[in-house]
Amino acid sequence: MAWAFCFVWIKHYWTRHAITRKREIEKDNNHKVLVGEKLTVKRHDMILIGWHKTGMAGKDFLAAYALKGILRVKPCFVAKIVGVVVVVVVIVAVVVVVIVVVVVVIVGAVVIVVVVILIVVVTAAVIVTVVVLVRIVVEMVVVVVVVVVVVVVVVVVVVVVVVVVVVVVVVVVVVVVVKVVVVVVGAVVVIVEVVVVTLC
Repeated sequence: MAWAFCFVWIKHYWTRHAITRKREIEKDNNHKVLVGEKLTVKRHDMILIGWHKTGMAGKDFLAAYALKGILRVKPCFVAKIVGVVVVVVVIVAVVVVVIVVVVVVIVGAVVIVVVVILIVVVTAAVIVTVVVLVRIVVEMVVVVVVVVVVVVVVVVVVVVVVVVVVVVVVVVVVVVVVKVVVVVVGAVVVIVEVVVVTLC
């Protein structure tokens, strides 16, 4: 395709110019366009002469070189540019894809690590809070139980003491009353005896 495009392009635009320029070059250089001669022909002119002498490519070195040059330089140059552009685009695309993948992997790893750290921190905070609350509740229950026990013991002791005191007081009072009664009765008996003795 490139060779055909190049040929059609030269055929349409360069044929008449090639003939004219060839004659000028041959005149200026006294027809010194053979192999081994010093040529003052530019690359552009060599391509033009090569096109004009296409039918003599096997016999004329200049024509063969010029034809080879145009068929090699033009299409291959474009192909090289396209190839370089394609390679650069592919390399850039691959680099972009690799960068995107690396960024996604790094971001994903960071997100996973952050989530794991948050889960661990929250779990630890919840566990510590529960332990502290349980400890506080246990300590409060222990304090309440101790207070209740102490109060009950104090109340029981007070009640017992009061009861003992009351019993002792009652016993003492009874004893005193009995003694008084005994004394009174004894005194009455003595008085009665004295009266009886006196009267008799």
